[in-house]
Amino acid sequence: MKAIWKYSIPNESDFTINMPEGAVPLCVQVQDNKPCIWVLVRPGPQVECRRFRLHGTGEPLDDVGLGRYVGTFQMSSGALGQHLFDHGSAP
Repeated sequence: MKAIWKYSIPNESDFTINMPEGAVPLCVQVQDNKPCIWVLVRPGPQVECRRFRLHGTGEPLDDVGLGRYVGTFQMSSGALGQHLFDHGSAP
């Protein structure tokens, strides 16, 4: 049986989250002034360490290795836009 789980996003550009293997990021939003990612999971014993990266609006980006776009969220009443990319399983 599948479920939707929420994970808090740390205040770091590059970070990892341990989640059930094969999890699918659905969206990223701010809840209670904290950025969170909602993920479709099939709970089970197999866990993978997923790599994510945040890019701020206007920051230069590398075309290589950008990852899969998950979504955009705003902080500080819209003054800070952040864009979340999924880089898949960490080695």
